[in-house]
Amino acid sequence: MKKISRKGFLKLAAAAAMGGVTAGALSACESASSTAASASSAAAQNGYTAGTYTATAAGINGDVSVTMTFDAEKITEVVIDASGETESIGGVAAEELANTILEAQTSEVDAVSGATITSNAIKEAAAKCIAEAKGVDPETLNVQTETISWRTAPEAIPEENIADTLEADVVVIGLGQAGLACARAAMEGGASVIVIEKMSEENHAWTGCDFGHINSQWLKDQGIPEVDPVEVLNDWQLRGCNMSNPTLVMKYLKNCGETFDWFMELGDEEGKKQLRAFHNPYPKNFKGELAGQKFWNGTAQFPGIFFEGDYTVTAHSKLITQYIIEKGVQVFYSNDAQYLEKDSTGRVTGVIAKTENGYVRYNGTKGVVLAAGDFSADAEMVDELCPNINALNYTGDGKKITGMDRDGKGIKMGVWAGGKLEPGPLSTMGGTFFFPSGLLGSCGNLWLDNDCNRFCNEAFGDPVFAGAEAARHKGTIYSVFDADIYEQLQSFPAGHGSAFVNDPTYKASLEKALADAVAAGDEGVDECLTMTGGTIRLFAADTLDQLADRLGLTGEKKENFLASVENYNAKCAAGYDDDYGKDPSVLFPVAKAPYYGFAKDIYAGYEFLCTTGGLWTDNDQNVYDEHLDVIPGLYATGNCCGRRFGVQYSTPIAGVSVGMAQTLGRELGKHLASL
Repeated sequence: MKKISRKGFLKLAAAAAMGGVTAGALSACESASSTAASASSAAAQNGYTAGTYTATAAGINGDVSVTMTFDAEKITEVVIDASGETESIGGVAAEELANTILEAQTSEVDAVSGATITSNAIKEAAAKCIAEAKGVDPETLNVQTETISWRTAPEAIPEENIADTLEADVVVIGLGQAGLACARAAMEGGASVIVIEKMSEENHAWTGCDFGHINSQWLKDQGIPEVDPVEVLNDWQLRGCNMSNPTLVMKYLKNCGETFDWFMELGDEEGKKQLRAFHNPYPKNFKGELAGQKFWNGTAQFPGIFFEGDYTVTAHSKLITQYIIEKGVQVFYSNDAQYLEKDSTGRVTGVIAKTENGYVRYNGTKGVVLAAGDFSADAEMVDELCPNINALNYTGDGKKITGMDRDGKGIKMGVWAGGKLEPGPLSTMGGTFFFPSGLLGSCGNLWLDNDCNRFCNEAFGDPVFAGAEAARHKGTIYSVFDADIYEQLQSFPAGHGSAFVNDPTYKASLEKALADAVAAGDEGVDECLTMTGGTIRLFAADTLDQLADRLGLTGEKKENFLASVENYNAKCAAGYDDDYGKDPSVLFPVAKAPYYGFAKDIYAGYEFLCTTGGLWTDNDQNVYDEHLDVIPGLYATGNCCGRRFGVQYSTPIAGVSVGMAQTLGRELGKHLASL
C-alpha cells in the first residue's frame, strides 16, 4: 500500500529547498514554488466535505483501491492499494501517482509509462474520491483516461454491406499450426468446419520447424525413450513460477505424442524421411538436469531452416490442408477478420471478415476459435502487455521493439468481445534475455561484462534463464573459451539457441572456424551466428594476455579480463563456484591454448520472435470474461491462448511452442465436435 501525506510532502519540499544556495538549487526552488502555487490555486477552486473517501477501479489483474483524505480546501493524504498488480509495474505506478496526485491536487495527471492500465485505474478511482468529497455521485462521472487504441473495437459494418453469410458448426480464425489441427480434428469428429485465413493461398506459410513433444511412436522409432509426463509437468511449472494452467500443460504432455503421430499420418512418404530427431544423439555428457531444471530429447525437426531439404513444415501442412478440404472443410483465404459478433444472451455467434468481394459473416453454431497467432508485430500491444521488452531494449529514439509479423488481431477481437487477458506481463519467446550467440550457440562458457568482469552463472539452466542477467547490463559481453570447447559442449543441455553439437557437420564447421581464427592472428575472422544471421569477429591467441590485446582491451579492462579469467579458473579447479553457483559439471577452465574470444553488443531484442501469452481460458480453452465466467461460443488456441508458459517461454524440450499449439488445437477441435 503506497501512502503519502501532504504534511510529509511539504517537509520533503522544505528539505530540498534548504539544500543549498547554488543557481541550480534556486532553480529547483523556483520550480517547486511554481508547482506549489499551481496546486494551491487548484485547491482554492474546490470546496470539499472534510473526511476520508475510498473508491476502486479495475486494474490489469483486479481492482485498484484509492483512499483520499480531505480537509475543507485540499487533499491531505493519498493512499493507493495496488497490491494485486504486478509489483515491478503497478506497484511502482502506485507509489509515483500517490505523490503526483497529492502534489497536483487533481486526478488529471499523466499516466506512468509502461503501466497505463494500472495508472488509469488509479486516476479513475481518485476522480471518484474527489467527486464524492465534492458531493457529486461518483457513478455519474465520465472519467477521462488515456486511450489505448488497440483496445477500441471498430465500428460495426452496416448490415447492407454484408455481402454473404455462411454457417458451420465450427469457425476457425487462422490456419496456422493450432488452427489447422483444430479444423482437422473437428472435421474428423463429425463437425462441419469453416476456416478463414488472412493470407492469400499463394503466400500462406506455416512458421516453426521444431515440434517438441514426448512419447510418440516416431520418437521411439528414433531410439528415444519414453518420458513420465508428471516429471515434465513439475519442471514446467517450476520454470513458469507455477503460473501456467497445469491442466492445459498436462493435456499437452499426455496427448502430444499421439498428436504428432496423427500429424505424420498424412503427407508424402518420401518427404517425411527428411525429418530428423533434434539433438539425437543428445550431448553425451549431459546428466539430464542443470541448475534444478530438467531437459529431454523430444523434438522432430523439419528441414529448410537448420538443415537442407525441401520437405518443409509448409510443404507437409499444405498436404494436410488439401486433405481436410477434400473431406469437406471450407477454407477461405484472403479473409481479414474484423470483429466478433454476439447475440442478446452474450454468446459469440460468429465473425465478420473483409474479403476481396466485400464483407462476409461466418457463423459458428458450436464455437468460434481464435487461432490467429500472437501480437508481437503490434508495438502498442507489446508496450502495454509486455513492458519488460521495451524496458530491456531501449533504443533512445522512441522506436518500439517488435517481433514477427502477427498483429494480434485474434487477441484484440477476444478482448473486444469481453475476453480477459491472463495476468501480465505476458510471456514472450525472447526479448527478455541475451547470450553472446556465436558459433557456440547459447553455450554457458565464461562470459564477461562490458568492464571485463564476470557477472552471472552463465549456465543457469535453460539459456532463456541464464541469459536474463546479461540482458540487464549495458555495452558488450565477451565470450571466452579454450581449445577443449567441443568436448565441453557435450556437457550442456540442448536448450533454446544451443549449437547442434552432434550434427554431422557441426564439429567440422567449428574446427574450421577455430583454425581460421588461429591463422588470422591479430585480424581475427568473421564467423557466422548459429541462430540470428550476421557475424561475430572471432580471435585466437597463444596466451590470455595476447587474447586480451586482440580483443582490443587496454588499461583497466585488460587487467579485469586477466584477473577474471584467473579467478574463474580457480573456481573451476576447486569444483565450486562460490561467486555465482555454476554447476560443477559445466565448470570448465580457460586453460588450454589456443584461447578464443569474441565480443557481442548487448541487445535482447534480437531474439524476440513472438509473444506466447494471451487470453485467459478454462481447461477446454473457452475464453473467460472479466469475472472469470466463460463467454459462450468463444475459444482461443495457439498463441491466442494464455496461461501456457507462465512468466517466460522456455524449452525443457526444444520446440514446445509448436508442439503445444498443435496438440491443444487438436484437443479443442475434438471437444467442439463433441458438443
